[in-house]
Amino acid sequence: MAAALLSYEGLGLIQGEGWLFRQLDVHVRPRDRSALIGRNGAGKTTPSSASPG
Repeated sequence: MAAALLSYEGLGLIQGEGWLFRQLDVHVRPRDRSALIGRNGAGKTTPSSASPG
């Protein structure tokens, strides 16, 4: 299996009084395809803006 180009383990984000997500694991490898689908304002960019680095 190829090494991950991007890898997050245990990522979490609290906004306001509660968790938006917690314990999120993401591993993107060469030739992977993925999509986040949702309506405007649903928080699709939140995981990438919460990522370290």
